Amino acid sequence: MTLLSCEHVERSYRSDRFFDSRPPKRVLSGVDLTIDEGECLALLGESGSGKSTLGRLILGLERPNAGTIRFRGKPVASFAGPERKSFRRAVQAVFQDSIGAVDPRFSIARIVEEPLRHLTELDETARRQRIVELLKMVSIDPDEMTKLPGQMSGGQLQRVCIARALASNPDLIVLDEAVSNLDLTLQIQTLDLLTELRLRLGTAFLFITHDVRLVRHFADRVAVLHKGSIVEETALTGRLCHPASLALAQAVLPAMPSKAQ
Repeated sequence: MTLLSCEHVERSYRSDRFFDSRPPKRVLSGVDLTIDEGECLALLGESGSGKSTLGRLILGLERPNAGTIRFRGKPVASFAGPERKSFRRAVQAVFQDSIGAVDPRFSIARIVEEPLRHLTELDETARRQRIVELLKMVSIDPDEMTKLPGQMSGGQLQRVCIARALASNPDLIVLDEAVSNLDLTLQIQTLDLLTELRLRLGTAFLFITHDVRLVRHFADRVAVLHKGSIVEETALTGRLCHPASLALAQAVLPAMPSKAQ
């Protein structure tokens, strides 16, 4: 069953310069995309292709200039009041910059608690129990919950951000280059953790990345975004054929480059 869909979505931006008469810059053009319940869809594209813009539109942080984004069949732009809160609870995100995504003055417990305070009806005791459960879920010792972000490693802090995203039992998590700042070993460990959580919880993921290797490790299906348009879409059992897809594959360095002869 379709969880979220993008129908002919377009997004343009005007220059913030007062006297700039140039037409708006089109970032997304006619994007059609679906994410099914429990599915992991990879959105693959080079830097500047519009991936993060589409992620913000899906999260409801921005609105498209044209087209419609639907969640469970209803236009996201129409949500207000309780429906808007329900959508916020159901669709969460993990971003690339884990340090910038948290308040450095907050403890780990306070960071994970934020969506519980604003998006659920849990009392303080139930919230504390949920924090412990979430930290264990992402392999963080609950004894660490009093620490500040600066006292955690990059991999630990990203797992804290994953715990925060899981707090409200979302139906969909948008991973916007969420493992790009980690080394390859930590990337694979984090994706293995997300795969385990997905199988256990039935959460769907939109995995935004430029790395073909990670797509094949984590996703069920891949859509390739190039210059603001979807140019290719296939199951992971298929082959990527578009020149933009092949260019991304060729840009990946081997784990052990051979010495020049």
